[in-house]
Amino acid sequence: MAEQNESVEVEIYGSTYKIRSTETTPPKYIQKIAAEVDKHMRKFAEGNPRLDYSRLAVLAAIHLADERHKQQREVVKDNMVNEFQEAKYNKAIADAEKHAQALADAEAKVALLQKELLELEERMAHTQQLTVQVEKEDFALEREYQQLKDDYAKLQNEFNEWIEFAEKND
Repeated sequence: MAEQNESVEVEIYGSTYKIRSTETTPPKYIQKIAAEVDKHMRKFAEGNPRLDYSRLAVLAAIHLADERHKQQREVVKDNMVNEFQEAKYNKAIADAEKHAQALADAEAKVALLQKELLELEERMAHTQQLTVQVEKEDFALEREYQQLKDDYAKLQNEFNEWIEFAEKND
C-alpha cells in the first residue's frame, strides 16, 4: 500500500506537476485524473489551436465539471428511480402479505365451515334415521289402530247382536 501523502509526478499538456496523494486519493487515482485532464486539454487544443494554456485549462475544467454535474444528475435520477422501484416493491410486498393473511383467514373460515358442514351432515343423518324409525312406528301404530278399529267394529256388532238377542228374549 502506498504511503499516505506521497508525492506523485504527473504531466498535463506538456507541463509536469507534483501532486500529493492522500488516503482518499492514492497515486494511481491522481495519475488517472491527470490523464483525463490532459486528454480534455488536448481535445480542445485540436479544435482551437490558438487558445493559450490557461484558456484550454479553463475549458477542460468546465467540460469536466459539466460531465460531473451530468453524472450527478444521472445518479440523482437513478436514485429516484430506485426509490420509486423500492416503494413499488415494498407496496407489492405489503399487498402480498395482506393477500396472504386474507388467504389464511379464508382458509381458516373454510376449515370452520367444513367442520360445521360435517356436523350438519351428521345431524341430518341422525334426523333421517329418526324419521325412518318414526315412519316405522307410525306404520305399526296405523296397523294397530286399524286392528283396534276392526276389533271395535266386531265388538260393536257382537254387542248389537246381544242387544237384539236380549230384546227378543225379553
